[in-house]
Amino acid sequence: MKKTLSVFALALILSPQALATDWIVSSGGSIQAAVSGAVDGDRILVEAGTYHEVLDLLGKRLELIGLDGALATVIDGAGFGTTVILADAVPAGTRVEGFTLTHGAGRPFPSSYGYDYYGGAVWAGNGALLEIEDCVLVDNAWGTGTFAGGIYSGGAGTHVTVRRSVIAHNRAWASGGGTLCDWYGQMTLEQCTVHGNSSDNFFGHQGGVSMANYGQVWVTHSIVWGNAGNQIGAFSAPYNQGTAAYVDYSDVQGGYMGAGNLNADPLFAGAGSYDFSLLVGSPCIDAGDPSFSLDCDGSLADLGAVLPTCPGLGVQYCAAHANSLGNAVEIRASGSLVITDNNLLLEADGLPLNQLGYFLMSASTDSVDLFGGSEGILCLGTPIVRLNNPLDGGQVLASGTTGSVSFSPDLGALPQLILLQPGDVWFLQLWYRDTNGVGVTSNTSGGLELSFL
Repeated sequence: MKKTLSVFALALILSPQALATDWIVSSGGSIQAAVSGAVDGDRILVEAGTYHEVLDLLGKRLELIGLDGALATVIDGAGFGTTVILADAVPAGTRVEGFTLTHGAGRPFPSSYGYDYYGGAVWAGNGALLEIEDCVLVDNAWGTGTFAGGIYSGGAGTHVTVRRSVIAHNRAWASGGGTLCDWYGQMTLEQCTVHGNSSDNFFGHQGGVSMANYGQVWVTHSIVWGNAGNQIGAFSAPYNQGTAAYVDYSDVQGGYMGAGNLNADPLFAGAGSYDFSLLVGSPCIDAGDPSFSLDCDGSLADLGAVLPTCPGLGVQYCAAHANSLGNAVEIRASGSLVITDNNLLLEADGLPLNQLGYFLMSASTDSVDLFGGSEGILCLGTPIVRLNNPLDGGQVLASGTTGSVSFSPDLGALPQLILLQPGDVWFLQLWYRDTNGVGVTSNTSGGLELSFL
């Protein structure tokens, strides 16, 4: 099921095989309206644009995804006087991916100062289990934030996992410029860059990653550099009781105890303009744990949030026939072909609008033109496996109003008990509904050959 929200309309596209609802929010629409209408398990798919609002996830298990990534999809909390994303008691499986979160003030709580503000970009508490991936949290809590300019994790059972994200130029006037784990709250920073955050020296000068009152943090394959005061540290006594930071394979200015850690200039391409990619010769390139997931080029993992980009994965073969829109559809693959990374994304566009489809895969190729009454060409040999078969827990895809589909297969749980091994070569194709001027028919994309590592 797919729902599209805009300023003017709410359109509903039904698929009886769908396992959840996709809410599509277009530029000018309201993300919060989609969150309010959604139920546990739904996805909120947000198109490129700047959204001037703050979000309360309402304790729901949702996936909030910026379709075009963080640089193109911005949630700007300026003027609302609170945190950009409130994740109060959200359950496991709640995920925020592909956004820039900026100009948040932090969640206000009454105090002897009037109000204290916690978590300029994100506030998570009361047992929240939140995942943040491929996001940029920048310029939050300037002039308002008391604690945790970027992310606050507080309360027993709360754990925020942050992957491949930049936390930069956030501020807390008391302490915890970048992040704060407080009152048994926990956080994991994996392949993150924490840079240029600041705080005053109120409970100890903790400008980067901070802990207080039994808070704990795990930092791995990350760069923590150029923050004001301590890069990683606890509040001053007595607020440092029970705090801990576990750091490995990370570049920390001033050094930090732990396996594989560095204390060397990461050589950012342009930190002043928020370009945290690594220059040639950076000590953070290929500095990851050999047992950690490899980069998409098969080398050891780089440290930090900006990972190497690889050209489109795979080799195109077997050209497609044009569909009713005149488009010869091709599959694009991105992410990684390293099986253990489990990070493969399949995409296709140029499809007829509001039509169903699914990806197919085979270990061999063929060329059967106009097969079974289709307008397409079958480029796969038998046996053929339907990647997103509902009987195997998958989902039939719908091209929606954008004429596009995307799908991330679970490489560790493929249909028909297929067990991928390094060196395996598989061939993929997309089948989709179409019309031919006479009636309903089908068509196919071109083929894509993938060699797994």
